[in-house]
Amino acid sequence: MEETRIKEPERWQLRHAAGCYWLLDMMQGPENRKPPLSLNQVGAEIWKLLQQGMQEEAVAEQMSSRYRIDRESALTDVRGFLAGLEAQGIVIG
Repeated sequence: MEETRIKEPERWQLRHAAGCYWLLDMMQGPENRKPPLSLNQVGAEIWKLLQQGMQEEAVAEQMSSRYRIDRESALTDVRGFLAGLEAQGIVIG
């Protein structure tokens, strides 16, 4: 992915409840209701960095430093997370 950006950023809100993170679609109606997307702590951190406008390389660098993993593994994980969000139409890559 070259440039990743959140599609309709005002539409998505990250919430923390019952020990889990949830990505909620705030513009869905009753006719197209989808369950919230459950994220773990790392997914929530990646989401927050994306909201700040960071791109996948910079996000991977942050994750590598924070969790003391090699940069290539972090980049693979970030790309996998972004691919899942892209498949659901949440981000554009």
